[in-house]
Amino acid sequence: MKLPTKLQVDKLLEHYHNFRYSNAEELATSMTQEFPEFPISWKVLGAVLMRTCRMPQALDVHQKVVKLVPQDFEAHYDLGLALQELGRFQESELSLRRAVELNPDFVEGYYYLGIVLRALNRLDEAEENYRKALELKPDLSEAIINIGQLYVDREQYELALEQFDLLDTWDSRA
Repeated sequence: MKLPTKLQVDKLLEHYHNFRYSNAEELATSMTQEFPEFPISWKVLGAVLMRTCRMPQALDVHQKVVKLVPQDFEAHYDLGLALQELGRFQESELSLRRAVELNPDFVEGYYYLGIVLRALNRLDEAEENYRKALELKPDLSEAIINIGQLYVDREQYELALEQFDLLDTWDSRA
């Protein structure tokens, strides 16, 4: 397999990390043509497409990445996020489940799986995933908020208030 130089990869990542998405897209596109089996250029291209709100194109790219590196948990995660953005929640669930299966300590995977499961109205499973994310990262305030919102969805307002009070406790420790 022919690979890009370290300088090419560094330049690509520099553009992306400095929010020069047009430059990053141009270089990533060029690299995917010259080095079609090199996953990093595809990953960056997919990330740029997502950040610039071109979800159908991002989806195509993320599907390509999963085929190139099927054991890469981040590839499945990125695909799951693209599917979620397109409202394809059942497919997103499968990708996100694969991501946490490949990396059982992947906080963001559990968190976004919770979001998808809530969208599918599977509130108990959503809560389990938010709690798993909190188990791994106890200060993940977004998960605390989302669990509270699940209680609101269930009309369990006292429990929701207790959950939201955890944020005040957490804020006073910070």
